[in-house]
Amino acid sequence: ILSKKLQENESMIMALNNAVSQEKSKNSQFASKVSALNEEIAKSNREVYFLREELNSLNASFESVFNKYKLQNQTINKLNKKLNEVAYVVGSKLELLENGILTKSGGIIGIGKTRKLNSDLNTNYFTYVSKYDLKSIQLGYKTVRIITSHPSNSYKLFNKNEVIDSLVILNQKDFWNNSKFLVLEVK
Repeated sequence: ILSKKLQENESMIMALNNAVSQEKSKNSQFASKVSALNEEIAKSNREVYFLREELNSLNASFESVFNKYKLQNQTINKLNKKLNEVAYVVGSKLELLENGILTKSGGIIGIGKTRKLNSDLNTNYFTYVSKYDLKSIQLGYKTVRIITSHPSNSYKLFNKNEVIDSLVILNQKDFWNNSKFLVLEVK
């Protein structure tokens, strides 16, 4: 019985040693897998770090380009506004003479003088608008004389009760083609 017990114990010890050795083998395989996974994670973390740095750099570049685009767009809008800017003034002969819009020239001893645009035009006296926004000007005078040069088919003067009620611009492009200034002398 004792020898049987010893034999059983030996076989049990062998079985346990085999199980421990198998577990050690599994543990070493698991440890090597964990080690490989740790290396892969470290590599991935480095890649993520470099990609994040590259993304930050690209974001900064994109922001710089976007800011330049925004500035250029603002400049274009300002230039476009200035390009399409026109000016008009409505006033009596005396008012236009006194404010440096018109000047008298020619004639003899004060007779036969003609009124024309002053070569040193007082541009501060004008009202400035976009040529696309100005479709008509309300007047309400008996006589209206257009001093500046504008094609007659590009505008129309509307009468109401023997008073010139308004000037309506029919074709902005043609109307403002000769001059960006409109001078109306009224009575």
